[in-house]
Amino acid sequence: MIDLGSLEIVSSELTDEDVENLMLLYTTPQGTIPLNRGGGIDFSIIGLPIEEAKSLFLVNIINKTNEYNASLEVDTVEFDIDTEEGKIKPKVVISRGE
Repeated sequence: MIDLGSLEIVSSELTDEDVENLMLLYTTPQGTIPLNRGGGIDFSIIGLPIEEAKSLFLVNIINKTNEYNASLEVDTVEFDIDTEEGKIKPKVVISRGE
């Protein structure tokens, strides 16, 4: 299961506001923002098998970043897998696009 409570955004180029906006985007279930039902990510991935969840989470993060923060670019998404607890802890590395 992807643990969004431990989501980490890494970049030396982002402002505090950028990080706050990305955290809101990445931790909000899609369809729950009034007047913007496309905002947020698809939470149906949270309970999927690890490899499938990682792939779909990566696609969600890249697509939503491109859609809502076009000046930013996802460089990598790394996953720390805690096999004892069955949790995936994502780390998103972001840079400013050119």
